[in-house]
Amino acid sequence: MSALLEVEGLSTGFGRTSNTISVVRSVSFTMQRGETVGLVGESGSGKSITALSVMGLLPRGARITAGDILLNGQSLPALPEKDWQQIRGKRIAMVFQDPFSSLNPTLTLGEQVAEALRLHQGMNRRQAQERTQELFRQVNLPNPELKMRQYPHQASGGQRQRVLTAMAFACDPELLIADEPTTALDVTVQAQVLQLLLQMQQRINTAILLITHDLGVVAAVCSRILVMYAGQIVESGPVREVLTHPQHPYTQALLASLPPRLPGPERKLSSLPGQPPAPGKLPAGCAFAPRCPLAQQTPCRQVEPELTQHGSERQVRCHFAAAPQAIFHKPKA
Repeated sequence: MSALLEVEGLSTGFGRTSNTISVVRSVSFTMQRGETVGLVGESGSGKSITALSVMGLLPRGARITAGDILLNGQSLPALPEKDWQQIRGKRIAMVFQDPFSSLNPTLTLGEQVAEALRLHQGMNRRQAQERTQELFRQVNLPNPELKMRQYPHQASGGQRQRVLTAMAFACDPELLIADEPTTALDVTVQAQVLQLLLQMQQRINTAILLITHDLGVVAAVCSRILVMYAGQIVESGPVREVLTHPQHPYTQALLASLPPRLPGPERKLSSLPGQPPAPGKLPAGCAFAPRCPLAQQTPCRQVEPELTQHGSERQVRCHFAAAPQAIFHKPKA
């Protein structure tokens, strides 16, 4: 089966050609139709820049320096902006982290969704309004007729995120990128928004790339996981396998930092010392070596490890992945 999305050796950086600071380094992964993949890692690991590279929405000063991104076999990075306008919102959609700043405060909620329908689906005003009302019902917005006339400041955070979800699914996209879609929401609303994304996905078989730092969310909704550190994927594979038998010390550290299910006086959280390296100031050898108890002078601090295959579906970027050790221990529940 040919992949819906193929990211091949993607590198993205800031600055001029002669002095580029790389933020995403040689990232490769694929996604199938209807698949939900989690992309996890600390802040600054390159998750959002990877997503913006796929969307063709890189901030000023950033550019793709190597690699390719293919959607159904079509290369995207070199496309002119007029072609991108036919792809964004229609074939690839995105739900951003902050639902308030992602909406236009001067337009009603209904107008913002209807605009996408008129642009990409060729609907007239009446058709777009009817479809918007239907979408508002599908995302379980209360009183959709009233919500269509309201402005973003008149809706709660959860309601604004539902509007963004309606907008993202309005044109039946092949791929949806959700960048921390539940970060600003309380726990109850988080669960509702995630369930809504999955319900909408099932209707049209959309692939979802879920960017998050919450491994619990990944475990609940994703089939595969990509773990990023310092702009690289350091481990990938089926969610159940990676979370139960992590092979990279960084993945182990992320899991060990999760709080136990039950409180107790003797249960302590594991912490990961140090900080991720700043872009442009990467150490020699493995980027994780300065924080890794397993690191040795040779080869860890001299040779950068490659992302190697382990089994049919697992990949790990570690010199000692063939004989993984439990460096960080997850607290017992």
